Amino acid sequence: GKEPKTALTTSDPMIIQKDKKWKQNTITKLKPNENYRYLGANISLEYDPIKLVEEKLNKYNYTTNRIAYKSLPLSYKTELINLYSSGFMNYYLTFIPPSTEIDKKLEEADKKTRNQLKRGAKLPLQFNNEIFYLPKHKAGLGLLRLTDIHKKSFTSLIIDQILPKQSATKEYMEELLNKDSEINKGLQYAINSIPELNIKKKEDIVVQEKQKIQKINGNNLTIYGDGAVKNDKMTAAIYCEDTNNTITIQINLEPCSSTLAELGAFELMLNTTPDTNINWIQDSKPALEIIRRIQRGEKTTFPKISQRIQELLKNRTQSIRLIWFPSHHEMKLLKNKEKWEQILEDIKQTEGEYQFNKYKIGNETADKATNAHTIYTNEDIRQTE
Repeated sequence: GKEPKTALTTSDPMIIQKDKKWKQNTITKLKPNENYRYLGANISLEYDPIKLVEEKLNKYNYTTNRIAYKSLPLSYKTELINLYSSGFMNYYLTFIPPSTEIDKKLEEADKKTRNQLKRGAKLPLQFNNEIFYLPKHKAGLGLLRLTDIHKKSFTSLIIDQILPKQSATKEYMEELLNKDSEINKGLQYAINSIPELNIKKKEDIVVQEKQKIQKINGNNLTIYGDGAVKNDKMTAAIYCEDTNNTITIQINLEPCSSTLAELGAFELMLNTTPDTNINWIQDSKPALEIIRRIQRGEKTTFPKISQRIQELLKNRTQSIRLIWFPSHHEMKLLKNKEKWEQILEDIKQTEGEYQFNKYKIGNETADKATNAHTIYTNEDIRQTE
């Protein structure tokens, strides 16, 4: 007959007697530092994590290469790779603590995957890498980085599985983070690398005073707004061209959507600017249309934030000019060159090339600010929409 694929081990002094059911010899207590290969998983404390990661990533890149050369749209390929990456990480590498060395190996695998996708889509290797990782609502391909998946997977394993859920309190987390072990070092590394995990020691959280954009000489302020959704969290940012001032907040509204985040940026502007003439530049047509409906007193699909914006507008006597200016020109031109060349040329003719370039810089500044840390929490918008 076949040899049994199970084994009985014990750290108890009791000797486990031979059992006919398992057909195995008597097993005694394991000695200190002794390890056992059990059911195909090597649980030895002497394993080399770097070597293991390299071995598994060879398998990973073999599979991503097959996906990259499929006859599918590029967006479908990135979605398939995202699904595979999450399953791969959870199955093979979740239990390995993150570190700088592990990150380097994962980044090398990401680079191979990008190049595979470029070759599969007949794109030049010089093609902008960031387009792969930008979210789809920002005209990117939404590819997930292995380093991010690994850190979140490992953190989830520690918090949701290994730690008792009732013990995963701030106090317990602080105690855990202060212990010196490879697992805790990895957990700290993951937390520091991904701010949106929102697991920090209390003393590490810095909340500054609510900022205001001050009125300057002249009657106009030019302000850019942007909202973004990342990992089911919304961020809004505004940038004032005249004062070179940027304010960024995290918005806790439901349902989570990019349009709602963009409206949050407009509300942030109303809460932080003086009553003066404002040029409001935004890249979201749906948000600007909703703002126009609010100005006309019409109903919208976001009644609560619309009502708050309407109340703020009642206190203003000066005008707010709404200007649509598209962002991420390079990506839009790649998708539909003829269409976007004409749109951008029309804007240049209307606003002038000098103003066009200023709009582009301002939009990019607001867009970058949405990825920054939260500057303050606006309690007025921590509600359910």
